[in-house]
Amino acid sequence: MHPRWPCEYPCAVRRYAYLGPVGTFTEEALRTIAEPSDELHPYANVTAALNAVRNSQADQALVPIENSVEGVVARTLDELAIGEPLVIYKEITLPVSFSLLVAKGQESSQVKTIATHPHAEAQCRSFIAKNYPDAQIIPTSSTAAAAADLVKSGFDAAIASPAAAKEYGLSAIAN
Repeated sequence: MHPRWPCEYPCAVRRYAYLGPVGTFTEEALRTIAEPSDELHPYANVTAALNAVRNSQADQALVPIENSVEGVVARTLDELAIGEPLVIYKEITLPVSFSLLVAKGQESSQVKTIATHPHAEAQCRSFIAKNYPDAQIIPTSSTAAAAADLVKSGFDAAIASPAAAKEYGLSAIAN
């Protein structure tokens, strides 16, 4: 995503910036194109990931730009419109699936609070309404952040990817 992309030729190892933390759908999409030898670096937000390319800390960045339910990711479009211009090199469409994650040993009847990203909450709204109608939804910066923070933040469950369950040692009680 940089005018000099992909990198200085020949390019043995690419440095990718992506919207983290580890376990995001962005990372999952990136793994579909990255080589095993490439370096994948998670960033806390879209701005930081794109600035990593602008500051030559990464050769490319992968960030979300659209969600089929919620539409465009406004922050990404805003960040692409300001600052040093970047070149969009490729689009990746990633079908996503969600799991309701809990700490190991926790029962579904104990779920009173569910953390997730607002786009994931929108995609899972009917499931939540049917199965956890009284649950409080806690918005997070990403589904992976919800999974990563599940135990230490005091909420009961997270909606995230199956990969996040594996990454953070959580149990899926629904898919």
